[in-house]
This record gives sequence, C-alpha cells and structure tokens, in this order.
Amino acid sequence: MEKPIYELIKEAINEEGTLPSDFSLPKEDDGNKIRFADGAMDGIIMFHTKISSDTESEEYKQIINAIELANKGEGANAKAMIHEFAIKGHMLSHIDDIQNYIIEHKDQLNTKNIYNFAMDLIIFGTKSEAIKVGMSIMELFNTNNNEEFKEIIRNFALNDEFTLYSGYLMRGWDDDNKEIFEAVKKVKGWGRVFLVNSFLEPENEEIKHWILLNGVDNEVLPNYSAIDCYIHINLLERLKEPMTIKEYRGAASIISALLDDEPEPGISAIEDADKLLETFMKKTMQCEEIEAEDYSLIYKIMIYAKEQSEDFSDIYNQAKNILYSDTVLKTIKEALNKGNIVEFELARDLGIDYKEQAYDSLLEDFETNFQLASLLMQDNYKVDDIIQLISEKLEVDKLSTGSKDEIGVGEEFSCYRTLSYLMQFLSTYPGKGIELIKSALRMPIINCRFTALRVIEQWVEIEQKPLKISFPELYQYLCDILSKEVREDVQKKMKELIEGIINKPQGITIQRKDE
Repeated sequence: MEKPIYELIKEAINEEGTLPSDFSLPKEDDGNKIRFADGAMDGIIMFHTKISSDTESEEYKQIINAIELANKGEGANAKAMIHEFAIKGHMLSHIDDIQNYIIEHKDQLNTKNIYNFAMDLIIFGTKSEAIKVGMSIMELFNTNNNEEFKEIIRNFALNDEFTLYSGYLMRGWDDDNKEIFEAVKKVKGWGRVFLVNSFLEPENEEIKHWILLNGVDNEVLPNYSAIDCYIHINLLERLKEPMTIKEYRGAASIISALLDDEPEPGISAIEDADKLLETFMKKTMQCEEIEAEDYSLIYKIMIYAKEQSEDFSDIYNQAKNILYSDTVLKTIKEALNKGNIVEFELARDLGIDYKEQAYDSLLEDFETNFQLASLLMQDNYKVDDIIQLISEKLEVDKLSTGSKDEIGVGEEFSCYRTLSYLMQFLSTYPGKGIELIKSALRMPIINCRFTALRVIEQWVEIEQKPLKISFPELYQYLCDILSKEVREDVQKKMKELIEGIINKPQGITIQRKDE
C-alpha cells in the first residue's frame, strides 16, 4: 500500500523546519516519459498556457461525479474516482469551476460529507493531484481557527508541488501575509515563484528587504519573479537610497533577471528602463566594495544598451568606461586565480587572455571547474586534450551500460549531466570525440543519447554529405546499436541519420549547465 504523501513530507522535515534539498515526491506513472520537478507542471500551466473554463471536459465531470458520490456518503468510491483522475489530470485548470459548482449547489450538498471527503484526500492522499482537489475544496471552508489543519497546510507549503495550493488556503487566515512570508522563506523552487508572484504583499520593510535580497533567488528561473520584485520594492526609488553591498547585489540580481526578458516580460515591460539602468550605474560607481563577479552585470547592461535606441547611449558609454578601466581589468585578471566560471566568462567577454589559467584550473579540479571546458572548446583551445580529460575524469566507459528509458534526475546521475552539457560543444568540430559520442549513444540516460545524435546531425550538416560517406565509423555503429535502442523517438533519429536524411538543424541550443 502506498504511503500517504503527507506522511512522506512530514517525516522528511528537518531541524530547520524545511525539506531537504534533494527531497522529491514520487512521480506518477502516467505514461509520460518526462518527469517534472515538484511544482513544474503547475508552473507551466500558469505561465505558459491559457487557463479557461471547461465544464464539458471529462476531467471536470470526473471530479463532480466524485463530489456527488461523497455527498451521498460514498467516500471510498469518491476517493477512488479522484485518484483515478489524479493519474493524468491536473487540478489547476479546474479550481474555479469546481468551487463554483460547490457554491451553486451548497443547499443540496451535505457539508459534513464534503468536508470529510476533502480532509481525507489531503491527509491520506497518495497522489498529488488528489490532494490538490481536497485543498481546493477546503478553500470554501473557514479553517482560520483550526490550528491542527493550519499546521498541516504549513507542512504542505514546504513542498513546491503544494505551495501554490497552500497559499490559496493561507489567504483565508488571520495574519495571512505573515503566514505566506514564513512559507516563502522555506521554499526555493516553483513554490517560491508562486508565492512571490501571486501572494506575498510588501506590507512592511522586513518583507521588502527580503524581496530585495531573495525575491528572484529561486531554483527555476529568476526572470519569472523579476517584474514582481521590481514593483514590490519600487526598485528605481530604492536604488536612490544608501545600500550595503549585500543590498546592491540583491538589486543587481533583480536587474539581471529583468534583462533576460524571457520567458516572462522583464525590462521590456518597464516604462523607465533607461532611468533604472542609469540609476544602477550611478550606484555602481558609488559602491566601494565591488568585486570582479559584480562586473558581469555591467557587461550585460553594456550589451543591452548597445542594442537599444539613442536614449541608452550614455548608459552604454558608462558601462564601457567602467569595464575597460585599468583598475577593473586588473581586478578581473587577479580574480581568475579563484577559478570561478563567472570571472572567466567575463574575462573572455572582455578580451582578456584567460585560456591558460582556465585550462590549469580545469586540470586542478575538473569536478568543480568542468564548465571552463565549455569556454575553452568554444575558443578552440586544446580541444583534443579536453576531450581526453572529459573521458578520463568522467570515466565515460563505465557510464556506457546500455540504452534505458532513464531521465537521470538525482545526484547519482551528475556525471551524465556533465557529459551531456560538455558534449554539445563538439558540434562545431566534425569528427572530434567520436569515441565519446559512441559511448554516449549507449548510455542509459535519454538526454545523453539525444545530445550525441544532435552533434552527429550537426556534423553531417557541416560536411554536407550523408553520414555513411562523411563518418562511416559512426554510420556502422548506429546500424549496430539501432535494434538495441529502447525508445522509439531515439530510434527514429538514428534511422534518419543512417538513411541520409539531413534535416538542416539550426545548431544546438545549449543546455543550462545544471540541467
């Protein structure tokens, strides 16, 4: 028998009152090969789809039928129906419709039965979406004085999958903003994004200060919360006040997230963008504790300003004068001794010779500094040596254990993720690292195999000849392993390469280092 999700969460809470960073809910076997991080599916629905009412959908009817069964006292059957819905369904799109139905039929519904049904789903539910049904129903009840229930919701709020629904419930409590503030400090993924964007009110200086320092600091994408944080703390005016270096860096993180301008509108949604950047540049010149890594944003601002209208020409010149001053260039060169990727990226952007130091840092501590390999490979520096280093340090031969349908989430798969990330940069070097590519094609992690195939596809496009002619060794290898591939989509890509179908790829979209 599956253990209730609430028990899993409660048992995992640590001494700090949070969930361990590696805690994740069991994923539903819904036939979908993709496994989303906790809260991610609701995030996609909220930010990237249009939520509209659909009372004709099978999902909606399934939930209503369950509510009607619960109303008759058939709680076990109702719960079973909701758990069936929860295998593939998503509650977020139905919250308003379900709540409206209950409100409209409140005179025909047995309050006690519906309440017990919702509580049963919450406390004993073994599927995330079933719990969300219960939480959404409980929004309609006054839970303000039920301390036992409030503690349950506080615990659910610690997990990104349920933070959004916990926020909805907390809005009905006394001191709701205080409850939400305490919750937002304890989550770092989608839960923080939801609370910052939709629930947390900047009602006092303590909250505003926290938003300044931490508002965009999430494990999803800072950009999702950038415009909300900008508005919440009135960043333009805040920059005109005295700031500590910590506060300066908080402001910098918000501006950096705004400049990304995607997937959500950022700097493009700000009417006084030029004034914001001008004010930040002034603050930068006043700050005496700037370190090398802080100049990365100045470079980002310089590039942005260069692409804008004449209104940004002064900002461009200011940024350029700062970055190319003797003092700053010296600071960045000295910072390369730390071996941090941020300083090396900045040095590269500014035309500072960084390669030898980066390579030495890579040799000294590959596990920590592997990202430096991507910079060096892009600059065609010791590519053959780096390929050999990757193969040795990751023990690639031991990773090549055969095709499986494995997503590769978890610390135990970090070597595979590192390989997949670095392998992308072989795409502009046709024929280099063939043994690495061959090993990746027989790894259990799906992304490794796909990345290897995309690299081969790019090579074929560069050579403008079918794989059989341009790289006969790879052609034969694909033929040999085709029947052993467990996924149809990977097989399909292999067949296209074998049969000489060139799809004219636009180049590889570089994955983030932490994916």
